[in-house]
Amino acid sequence: MPYFRVYEANSKGRAFALHDSDGLCHVARSLEDMPQVGADLEGPAPELGSSTLQCAASGRDYPVVFDAVGWDRQATLEHLHPRLIRGVMPALP
Repeated sequence: MPYFRVYEANSKGRAFALHDSDGLCHVARSLEDMPQVGADLEGPAPELGSSTLQCAASGRDYPVVFDAVGWDRQATLEHLHPRLIRGVMPALP
């Protein structure tokens, strides 16, 4: 079973980035509660679409939708935080 670690999260969009034991990076959207940054998860090989990841420590299930599979770290961060990474400031009210 593949192993993943959460390394970044965007709680506003309920999305998080994780890398697997092969060093590939992925973006998933949580359908319920989000795992914490640093959480170790296990689950099936990542594919676009619905899946369930399980916390290695607690056994808690996290239903997710994989939005990106096999990206590099920079691409996943840009996907999670496009305005911050690209230097675009949100408009002031």
